[in-house]
Amino acid sequence: AWVKVNVTAALTQTGADGVANSASLLTATSGLGTALQTVVSISAARATTAYVKRVTGTGTIEFTTDGTAYTDITSSINSSSFTRVTATGTITNPIVGFRITTSGDAIAVDFSQLENATFPSSPIPTTTASATRAADVLFVPVSELSYPLTLFAEFERVVDTGAIESVFEFDTGGGDDEALMYVDASDAATIRVEAIAVLQANQSVVGAIALATVTRVAARVAANDFNIARGGTLATPDTSGTAPTSPTRILFAQRNSGSPLFGYLRRAAIWSVALTDAELQGVTL
Repeated sequence: AWVKVNVTAALTQTGADGVANSASLLTATSGLGTALQTVVSISAARATTAYVKRVTGTGTIEFTTDGTAYTDITSSINSSSFTRVTATGTITNPIVGFRITTSGDAIAVDFSQLENATFPSSPIPTTTASATRAADVLFVPVSELSYPLTLFAEFERVVDTGAIESVFEFDTGGGDDEALMYVDASDAATIRVEAIAVLQANQSVVGAIALATVTRVAARVAANDFNIARGGTLATPDTSGTAPTSPTRILFAQRNSGSPLFGYLRRAAIWSVALTDAELQGVTL
């Protein structure tokens, strides 16, 4: 339960999702008012988030994950829209919440969330019980597709997982024959190709893909002819390698072993030909 000290709470605010009376109004009745919730849990990596908007006043607003150290979020929030604030770290028995420095100041808070992860994911509405995120699983069985193929995707990253983030994959039901377009751990657009469990190509476009940015990537997969482009920039061609066995399915925003995108896949396209380097550049501008 949330414990309020010198703070009143009322469920009267329109939330970040536009739903009336779904966000809480926290108003300080005295200086350094707090609204905190303790979660009894062993030490683990945590990602704590909340959507916050200023309602009244100009004083300092702070955010905490342990009830002791507070982070000043004053410059991050505004009075016209909700801003998602985030804190990460390894914490035992988290104490999450807010401190309002000035009496009379008020904020609206929505979708407060504590996750056992090193990065935040999208909000899950809950009340008194915890929830486990179910993975989005979308794949399409295909037939009569064969290499050479060109893959195209337009997508937007929401969080940086620090690991592989799959955009989409062509395979035969496993990872032995695959063409995987993904964002690597360094945030670069990459194409990985395996044939009969042997790596044939693994090429990346130089430069990191930013969060909250629409990105277009296209990759060519053909025998002895592999390449990838992002935003008009090409990787170095790979002119040696075997094409995989003809695919039997396409997985969207994931691969056969997981590694989801944590973002939005806006468009995907397939050409049953090997686009040239110039064409790869053109379709990704």
